[in-house]
Amino acid sequence: MTNQFRQSGGLGSTNNQHIDARSYVTYQSPDVIRSPSIVMTLVDILSQVSQPAVGTTADFRPFEIDEKLSYNNVITYKGMIQNYSEYVMMIDEAYQALAVNKPSGRDKVLKLIHQQYLLILGELSNSLGIDSSDSVAILGLVRGNSDQIIKAVIETVESICRTSAGCETIDQEDIILHSQYIVFHAFVECKVLEKP
Repeated sequence: MTNQFRQSGGLGSTNNQHIDARSYVTYQSPDVIRSPSIVMTLVDILSQVSQPAVGTTADFRPFEIDEKLSYNNVITYKGMIQNYSEYVMMIDEAYQALAVNKPSGRDKVLKLIHQQYLLILGELSNSLGIDSSDSVAILGLVRGNSDQIIKAVIETVESICRTSAGCETIDQEDIILHSQYIVFHAFVECKVLEKP
């Protein structure tokens, strides 16, 4: 008689337990409950679109973008954001495709990104004891931490994608790349960092 048996979860479950009748569970991998995500749907749409050629430019709002980059002291992400014209049409078309099934999807994604920006900024100002009503101090805080703030917002979008239903069928590179594009688009739409 064997003292071990294996118990598996239901259909589609990743929960497996190897149980030794003489001891406790020796291995457990809990199920991950995944919910649908508008952001993941947007990344899925973007992953199916052919990427624009590197160096393709349409000279789309370059002055405003450069002014906002300078105003917020963006350094690390500056070059990638300046290439906005290379992916703006792709993002806009993906939002249009998203609107077919989620009419307010674009607004929800931009609102989510803006809320994440405000949360990150609030946590940062709180940790440094900066009064959120002191607009000069807040601007200084943003300018001194702009790249870290953008990175944190990108990581939030990636995290939402990685924990959403359907992420298993999307390449990791698509999640990383399109999460950046979505946040850069939100930057240009003034949902991340401060408007000059």
